[in-house]
Amino acid sequence: FCTPVFNVLYLITGIKAFELTALHCLAGGIFFTIVAIITGFYTWWLNYMARPLRAVTIKRRLAIIMLATEIVVFVWRIKVPTILDSFGIANLIYLLLVLSFLPMVTAMGWYGAKLTFPVEEE
Repeated sequence: FCTPVFNVLYLITGIKAFELTALHCLAGGIFFTIVAIITGFYTWWLNYMARPLRAVTIKRRLAIIMLATEIVVFVWRIKVPTILDSFGIANLIYLLLVLSFLPMVTAMGWYGAKLTFPVEEE
């Protein structure tokens, strides 16, 4: 969540520290996404006996997509430190990938909450 926010702050203000902070948050995000995936699988196995559940399937797929996107964005940013300093198609793709973290995290949180606080289906 923080990576897109700090990147947008950088684009608005031009303060390079925001963009560097976004990179640091992204590195932490990669690490903790891996931790969340591992603990998520363990909890699914422990609490639900690894039963196929729609919410878990959606969360699992989104987590893998998000981890792959995080790694691509991180490597891209390391290889091209000035990726957000100009405007072009590559820069726009990079920014859209970063902004895609917001809906992915939101959806995973929604489905995680449905597991914790189930809503009765009509």
